[in-house]
Amino acid sequence: MYYLGKGVGRNLERAVELLQRAAANGHAEASYLMAHSEAQFNLALLYLAGGRSSSVPKDPARAAELLAAASAQGHVEATYRLGRMLFVGEELPRDHQRSLVLLQRAADAGKAEAHILIKSPKSQFALGLLFEEGHPGLGVAQSYVKALQCYRRAASSGHAEAQHRLGLLYQQGLGGPENPSLAVQSFQRSAHQGLAEAQHHLGLLYYHGQGVGRDLVRARGFWRRAADQKHPEALFSLGYLYFNGEGVAPDLSKAANLYGAAAAAGHGKAATTLAYMCYHGDGVPRDFWRASELAHAGAASGQVKRIYTSPPPFSLHAIRWMGGFA
Repeated sequence: MYYLGKGVGRNLERAVELLQRAAANGHAEASYLMAHSEAQFNLALLYLAGGRSSSVPKDPARAAELLAAASAQGHVEATYRLGRMLFVGEELPRDHQRSLVLLQRAADAGKAEAHILIKSPKSQFALGLLFEEGHPGLGVAQSYVKALQCYRRAASSGHAEAQHRLGLLYQQGLGGPENPSLAVQSFQRSAHQGLAEAQHHLGLLYYHGQGVGRDLVRARGFWRRAADQKHPEALFSLGYLYFNGEGVAPDLSKAANLYGAAAAAGHGKAATTLAYMCYHGDGVPRDFWRASELAHAGAASGQVKRIYTSPPPFSLHAIRWMGGFA
C-alpha cells in the first residue's frame, strides 16, 4: 500500500522498510517485490539520499549494487543513473569503461541524457576500442561494425587516434568491405595531426603502393616524421631503406644508428639486424661482444626466433649464426 500509494500517501521509505522486514521473515511476495527492478531502483535512490532524516542509511555502494541489479533487468533509468555516477565519479570512484557501456545501453534505449554524456570524441573513441576488442567482463561482445561506427563519429570531430583506428579497419576490411582509399584518407588526417602510429602506417601504404601509387620518397618522409618521435617501427623501417638503398643512397652508418635507436626502444628485429652488422663491421666497428648482446636482446623480444641458448655477454651459438669466426 505504501509502495503504490493505495489508501495511504505514497511513502517509498516506509514501503521499503516494511518489505525488507517481511522479506527477512521469509515472505515470498515481499521478496519478489524487492527483486523487481523498479523496487530496486527506488531503494537505490533511498540509499543515495539517506541520512539522519531517513531510516535508510546513506550507502552509495549498496545503491550501486541495486542499480546494477535493476539495470540487469533492463531498467533504463537505473542503467543511466549508474552509468552517470561512474562517468563523473559521483558518490563512486570513476570507472570510465564500465560507465560508457552502461550509458551506451541507456542511449540505445532512448535516454537522451545518456547520449549527451557519451557523444564526445574521447568517449566515442573509448567505446570503439571496447567494441573492437570485446570485453566479456563488461558484457561487451566484439563488434567491428559498432567499433567502426564509434570511430567514425570520433574521427569526424578530429580525434587523431580514432582516425588511425578507422584507417586500420578500412585497410583490413573489418566492420565493412576493404577500402584502401578511405584507409589512406583516414591515415592522412591522423598523420597530419602528428600521430606517429598513423605516420608509420601511411609510410607503409606508400612503400607497398596500397591505395596510393608506390612512392618511396613519401614513404621515407612519413617514416622520418614518426622516427623523430622515437616510433620503433618507423625507426626500423627508415633504417631498412638506408641499409638496402631503397629510394636513397645506401648508408650503413645511418642504418646502424636507426636500428640502434629502434633496438633501444625494444624492437627485436632491429636488434637482430644490428647484431649482424656489429659482427661483420657493416656501418659500425666490428664488435663481437655487442653483437652477442644484441642477438640475445632480439631473441628475448619474441619478435625473432631464438637460435641460441647461452646467456650474454658471449655466445658461440650467436657467433655461428652470424657467420662463424673470421
